Amino acid sequence: MRNKLLYFRNGLTFSMLQSGKNRQCDKNLSRIPTSELQYDFKPCFEAVLFDLFDTLVLIDDYTTSFDKSLLMMHTYLSHNGLDCSFDDFKSAYLIVEKEISAETACTLEEPHFSVYVERVLASLGAKLKAQTHLATQAVDEFSKEFARHISLDPQALEVLRFLHQRCKTAVVSNLTFSEFAWELLERFELDKHLDLIVVSGDINLRKPHPQIFNRALQHLGVQPAKALFIGDTLETDIAGARNAGLTSVQIMRRRPINSIIKPHVRVTELNQLISIFDFPADLGSTTLGEVDLACQA
Repeated sequence: MRNKLLYFRNGLTFSMLQSGKNRQCDKNLSRIPTSELQYDFKPCFEAVLFDLFDTLVLIDDYTTSFDKSLLMMHTYLSHNGLDCSFDDFKSAYLIVEKEISAETACTLEEPHFSVYVERVLASLGAKLKAQTHLATQAVDEFSKEFARHISLDPQALEVLRFLHQRCKTAVVSNLTFSEFAWELLERFELDKHLDLIVVSGDINLRKPHPQIFNRALQHLGVQPAKALFIGDTLETDIAGARNAGLTSVQIMRRRPINSIIKPHVRVTELNQLISIFDFPADLGSTTLGEVDLACQA
């Protein structure tokens, strides 16, 4: 049974840079359904951990999705006594978001989204009946709209099913309203192929803090050197995983940027995880350098 880490608060080319060695593999591998792939080797990794957003599930357009969802929140609060324009509400929210980000920059704590809403209402001088309850309900309204802009990566279920048959699997996600992450995992049936789900809003701690990775690995009973983490964001996913001692894999969902943060492996699609699953478990060693895995046209 899946463990819940829930603290109650509701053409392929492997470019191996070491010694300049290059290693070729079947360029059609990423197009083969994982159900047809057969391996006789014993997997080197004992656990594969995933980020959720823009890794297993995709956001259509974050800015548009967020604005529409915030509008639904504002509409709900307006129907319950809030007297301000959407533009003023959004401006107040952005200020509060920036304040909380600064306040938690060192600790990497993760207050629930409803805390943001309550602070926004306070900053606007709103005095609504049952304001704490309304803030929680407003988050639900935001979630309903945001869910309309989320889709499942077409390879996610197949890859996750393949990996779960061979090792432990988990999701480690940043989200202030953690209940939404759980709903998505159930909606897309990803939870059936996971041993553990860790959401920052549940434990009041977010990536890149290494402790969120360490807690997941402790519950899985796996050492960092035997674990692989895949995510899309350098500053949170890759930096956090590397600092916690995991092998880091960046899935390239957007144009690359120059950064001192480097993943051990880059992939362009989830199916490519199958190709690297027999890499040595000490791939995270800094002596191995960086491996780029890219589909060649």
